[in-house]
Amino acid sequence: MARMTRPPYWNIWWTVTLISGAFTILVAILEALGVLRDLGLVLGAVGVILTLISGLTASTRSSVTEFRGEALPRLDVMTGRLDGMADGLDRMGGGLDGMAGGLDAMTGRLGAMAEGLEAMAGGLDAVAGHVGALVGSFDTMAGRVGAMAGGFEAMTGRLDATAGRVDAMTGGMTSGFDGAASRLDQIIRLLDERLPRPAA
Repeated sequence: MARMTRPPYWNIWWTVTLISGAFTILVAILEALGVLRDLGLVLGAVGVILTLISGLTASTRSSVTEFRGEALPRLDVMTGRLDGMADGLDRMGGGLDGMAGGLDAMTGRLGAMAEGLEAMAGGLDAVAGHVGALVGSFDTMAGRVGAMAGGFEAMTGRLDATAGRVDAMTGGMTSGFDGAASRLDQIIRLLDERLPRPAA
C-alpha cells in the first residue's frame, strides 16, 4: 500500500525551544562577562527550565503527529480485515441456524420427558402426603412427651426447693451446735480457772 503524503507540520514548540535555548546561551555569555552578576544565575536557571519544558512538549507533539499519520492507514487495513471476518461470521450464523433446528427437535423430546417426570412427581407428592401424616402423629406424641417432661421438671423444682429448705435447717442446726459447743468450752475454762486445784 502506498504511503500517504502528509502536509508539512509546523510545531511552534520547537521554535519556543530554540528561542529559550538562545536566550539561555546569551545569559550565560553575559554572566561570564560579568554584566548580569547575580541576576544572570536566575535568568540562566529560568532559561534552562523553559528550554526543557518546551523541548519535551515539542517532542511529544511531534510524536503524536507521526503516530497519527502512520496509524490511520493501518486502521483502514484493519477495517477491511474486520469486514472479512464479519462475512465469515454470517456464514457461521447460517450453520448455527441449522443447529438451532436440531435443538428444537431435542426440545420436543425433552418436553415429553418432562411430562413423564411430572407424572412421577405426582406420585411422589402422594407419598409425601402419607409421610406428612406420619410426621403429624409423631408431633402429637412429641407434644405429649413434652407435657410429661414439663410435669417431671415441676416435680424436680419442688424437690429442689425441699432440698434447699433441708439445707437451710441443717445449716441452722449446725451453727446452733457450734455456738453451744463454744459456750461449753468457755464454761469449762472458767471452772478450771476458779475451782481450787488439790495440793500435790
